[in-house]
Amino acid sequence: MSSIVFLLFESYEVAVSALLAGIFIDLDHFFDYFMDVKNFKFSFNDFFYRLNEARIKKVYVLLHSYEVMAVFTLIVLNSKSPILTGVYIGVLTHFMADITCWRAYYYSYSLIYRISVKFDIKKIFNA
Repeated sequence: MSSIVFLLFESYEVAVSALLAGIFIDLDHFFDYFMDVKNFKFSFNDFFYRLNEARIKKVYVLLHSYEVMAVFTLIVLNSKSPILTGVYIGVLTHFMADITCWRAYYYSYSLIYRISVKFDIKKIFNA
């Protein structure tokens, strides 16, 4: 994806920031994990098991929401920063891939909806 971004924008700043943002948007999953395990003894195996097998009770993923993307869109439209443009492209691409590929209902990506169901994983994922 970042090589296509580079070809379109002819900018390393845009391409690298798109790549990094597309990966680091998933840091919000760590919040979900630590809210579930309630301890700081971290294990990658346990982390991926709990998230990929839907073994956590609540799903927050605060950066993965229509509302956050709407606010971010307004910010980017009023900015001329190539880095912010790249971050936006990376986050948007990641977000669209998640909506398309994950077993969540399309409305589950609304933060307002997740708040209304108290972040209950059973009401968010079609698992």
